Amino acid sequence: WPECFLVDRFSPTGPTVSVRPGNTKVLPLKEPVSRALFKRSRELQPKKAQNLLDTYERKCEEQRSMILGVSKAAREEKEAKMMEEARKRAAEAQAAAAPKSIGTPP
Repeated sequence: WPECFLVDRFSPTGPTVSVRPGNTKVLPLKEPVSRALFKRSRELQPKKAQNLLDTYERKCEEQRSMILGVSKAAREEKEAKMMEEARKRAAEAQAAAAPKSIGTPP
């Protein structure tokens, strides 16, 4: 774009950009160049605080869900063992309470 713009780096007030006089036109860049510039400008944009907060909250929720899932599985396994032990004790108590036969019947 040097044929369209004049950059004065030595101005006492700092660099100045002005349009060159004449019939020069600013035309769009070629597709690969414009895509590269667009991509680079997106990469240079600062992250927004809200995006960071949303990501943090989402990750915390995923971790919480994972921990709860592990805790739930452990709790269910423990409850299943307790139920099995209770069934065994009930079967033993029932067997102990059953009448026992002595000798052969007459």
